[in-house]
Amino acid sequence: MHMSNGVSLSSSNQVFVVKCADYKCLAVRGVNGRWKSLYDDAELPRAAEPVIAIPVELVLPFLPDIQRGRLCPVRCP
Repeated sequence: MHMSNGVSLSSSNQVFVVKCADYKCLAVRGVNGRWKSLYDDAELPRAAEPVIAIPVELVLPFLPDIQRGRLCPVRCP
């Protein structure tokens, strides 16, 4: 289990609140280990820091189908 600032980064499909210099947003880790915006897949600055993990079940109802499929390799509810 990898930790960053006390936040567990163990799940590759986990959603996080990530703090950047001027804003906070929901993000996921990309395959290269960099943070990517959950909404538009834009790579976030290297200085982005995870604040807290968000249970994916809380985020799924608010996502379009294409983003749900990205977070859930198996069928999502």
